Amino acid sequence: MPKLCEYEIEVLRMMDGGPELPWGAAMSAALEFLADRGLCTRGPNYRITPAGRAALQAEGRE
Repeated sequence: MPKLCEYEIEVLRMMDGGPELPWGAAMSAALEFLADRGLCTRGPNYRITPAGRAALQAEGRE
C-alpha cells in the first residue's frame, strides 16, 4: 500500500473522531483514494474501517 500523505492521515483522523476539516475538492479526492484502498467506506456516508484504524496506528497517529 502506498504511504499516506499528511492530508490523507488527517482525513482518517477526522473520521476517527478527530477535528473536522473543511470540505472541498481535496477532501473528495482523499476520500476516494482512501475508499479505493479499503481504509474507509464509500460515500455519501464515509466511515473509517478497521483497516483505516490500523493505517493510523501504523503511522503513529491514532
